[in-house]
Amino acid sequence: MYSGAVFFDMDGTLVDGRDGILSITPYTREAILQLRKNGYLAGLATGRAVCYLPDQANLFDCFITSNGAYAQAAGKVACNCFVEEQTLLCVRAYLEERGINYLLELQDGCYVYDIHEYWYNQMMDRFGWDRSRFFPLTAQSPQKANKLMVMYDDMEKLYCFQRDFGDRFDITEQPINQSADVGIHGISKGYGVKKVMELLGIPREKTWAIGDADNDLEMLKTVGCGVAMGRHTQAVAQAAKLITGTVREEGAARALQTLHLI
Repeated sequence: MYSGAVFFDMDGTLVDGRDGILSITPYTREAILQLRKNGYLAGLATGRAVCYLPDQANLFDCFITSNGAYAQAAGKVACNCFVEEQTLLCVRAYLEERGINYLLELQDGCYVYDIHEYWYNQMMDRFGWDRSRFFPLTAQSPQKANKLMVMYDDMEKLYCFQRDFGDRFDITEQPINQSADVGIHGISKGYGVKKVMELLGIPREKTWAIGDADNDLEMLKTVGCGVAMGRHTQAVAQAAKLITGTVREEGAARALQTLHLI
C-alpha cells in the first residue's frame, strides 16, 4: 500500500532539450529514489510512448504514456486506448493530401510517414529520442495508433488542421518545435492518472503531479495538488497550487522538498 503518489511529466520537467539537459540529473534522481523509499509511488506521465522512454525510466513504479492513452502499474495495464479505425484513415488521408508529415505512435514502436522530412529530424535531434524505435511507415506496418504526432513546415497548416479535426482530436503544440501531439479527444494524462489511482486504490488527496505544458493540464487538475515548473504555460500556472524552479534549477526535486514528501 502506497502512502500516496507523485506523477512526473518528462520533457520540460525532468529533462529539457532547450537547456541541453537530456537525462535526469543525479540530484533529481536521488530525490525520486528517496520519494519511493518514503513509501510513495513515483509515476512517469509523458507524451512519449514506452518504446522511446529513456533508460532512466526504471526510476518509476508506473508509466502513463502517449498522453494518457496507455498506462501500466503494478504489472497490470490500467488503460490502452487506440484511435478509432475509420477516424485514423480519415486523418491520415487529410495529412498526406496537405503535405503534413506524421507518425503513428504505439508502445512498441513508432511509424513515420516521411522519415527524411526536415522537421521530423529536427525534433528527433532536439529531444535526443532513440531513433532505433522509429520506423518508416509502410503497408506492412501496424495500421493503428495510441496517438499521432504531426510535423509541419508552415504554422497555417497546423491552424487549419486544428480547425478541421479539433472536434475529434486533442491537438497540442510541442514547445520549441514545429510539431504537435494528436491524441484521442478526451484522453489525457489526467485520464491515465485516474486509471492508475483507481487500479491501486490511491485517494486523490494523496496525489501530486508536476508539469510544465498544456498536455499536463488535466493531470494537474486530476490530482490533489498540481505543481508547475519554473518554465510553464499560462494555463498550467492557473491550474497549479505551487510553482517551483526550472529543470536546470532542480525544480522537481525542490518541489518534493517543499511539499515535505522527502
